[in-house]
Amino acid sequence: MPLEVCVNSVQDAAKAQAAGAGRIELCANLSRGGTTPEPQEIRAARQLLKIPFRVMIRCRPDNFVYSSAEISVMKEQVLFAKNAGADGIVFGALCKDGSVDTETLTSIVRAAAPLPVTFHRAFDECDNPYASLHSIIACGCSTLLTSGLQPYAWQGLSLIKNLQQQYGTKIEIMPGSGITDSNAEEIICITGVKWIHASARVDSANGKIMSEEMIRKISRLLSKLKNS
Repeated sequence: MPLEVCVNSVQDAAKAQAAGAGRIELCANLSRGGTTPEPQEIRAARQLLKIPFRVMIRCRPDNFVYSSAEISVMKEQVLFAKNAGADGIVFGALCKDGSVDTETLTSIVRAAAPLPVTFHRAFDECDNPYASLHSIIACGCSTLLTSGLQPYAWQGLSLIKNLQQQYGTKIEIMPGSGITDSNAEEIICITGVKWIHASARVDSANGKIMSEEMIRKISRLLSKLKNS
């Protein structure tokens, strides 16, 4: 099922798998954009999941301009995730001028090899999306997660569609941010993408929680589209 679900814990990862997710993005601090999960979470995910899971590598929240010390830490996190059995890495780094930090990205892609690397929504803070995506592809990333330079993917459909049409044979274009069961079908039909990304979070008395029912609904929609 071409639905990647972003989760904040291995418990939610297992629930998302049972609800029909096709792939997991495992992170911590989801409310702050996601950071690297704890080692025990990565190990537990490998034991519990039958579907692929990719690990967010981000040593802190806030911006995506990293110091040399932070880059060294994240390289170690990549190696740990790879050795612990992760199926891919999720990462992004920018220069101060808003361009892709190709030197850092290349070093992370090499450290992760042969695992695939997703360049995450740091892309949505880039000044030039086309030049930035060209750099991301040249560095060896296999997937781009983007909301089309807008707060939510449904607001950035025009750019996402253009990126899919121009680069979809070179890299997997995956919309994310604000995708729900009410707009997933429209987003796929308009853009022509093969995968979508959702956290499937809803309001509760205890704050935002993952909705297994939303994952099931999106999964059913994707099955219908595949079979239509």
